[in-house]
Amino acid sequence: MDAKEAVRLAKDYVKDIFVEEQITNVGLEEIEFNDDRDCWEITIGFSRQWDYQTRSAFESADDPFKTQRRPRTRSFKVVNIDASNAKVLSVKNHEVTGM
Repeated sequence: MDAKEAVRLAKDYVKDIFVEEQITNVGLEEIEFNDDRDCWEITIGFSRQWDYQTRSAFESADDPFKTQRRPRTRSFKVVNIDASNAKVLSVKNHEVTGM
């Protein structure tokens, strides 16, 4: 399994397991191959419905074409995939520090 395949699998897996949360803005954030474990560690970022806040009427009055909702935060998950058999081993939180 190469890096592109691992990323595709990680994105598809995250979209599938979080389908009921109606996630959006799914994207690749980081990729690393762990030689010791022979697995891909793929960080996927996405937004959940509760990650958005509604703009006030005053904020959006200056530009009527702006969206009424903007992302406030993102979730980041590390998907570990066994390189030898393309099996997802785990999905864990990626802690973001320094923000």
